Amino acid sequence: TGLGTSTVQYRDTGISLIVMPRISGSGVVTLDIAQEVSAPGASVPVGDTTALSFTKSSVATTLAVKDGEMVAIAGLIRDSNTLGRSGVPFLSEIPIIGSLFGHTNRTANRTELLILISPHVIKSPERFSEMTQELKDSLRNVRKFVDDKQKEHLDAMEDARKDRSRKEDKRRKPEEPQKESQPPPAKNPKD
Repeated sequence: TGLGTSTVQYRDTGISLIVMPRISGSGVVTLDIAQEVSAPGASVPVGDTTALSFTKSSVATTLAVKDGEMVAIAGLIRDSNTLGRSGVPFLSEIPIIGSLFGHTNRTANRTELLILISPHVIKSPERFSEMTQELKDSLRNVRKFVDDKQKEHLDAMEDARKDRSRKEDKRRKPEEPQKESQPPPAKNPKD
């Protein structure tokens, strides 16, 4: 009778980076690197329901790098376009005039991922402590940079919202006619 069963599978998505280092006697570091980026994709019809698909990009490489040398490995670029529609139920679905009762939103996103690797051979516990502190300081600087950029973005969004609100207010309120200014009444010289 067409009855079926549905199962749910949980899947980790995001960025996965696996690095296997090998150090030669001369100090050259050989890195086996596997990089994967996955994300939820579009909904796909399955029978009477829909299921979520996944997108995945991966790259594997081997590098030979000197101690402390920085190298850029593969960059992954992903473009995605989404189309959304909202509106008054039923009215927005009427052919031809439905667009008067709804709104279509198109969003384009581009994600670029570039990974820089700088292997360091640590030969003493003191050097390990120094490098750990340097890494913490670097991460704090990155966090501050991201926070500053996010604040700039939020401020720009707020400014745009205020501009839209002012334009809407102007459109709603007809301008009041300005009264002509009249000079103050002349004083009677007898006063």
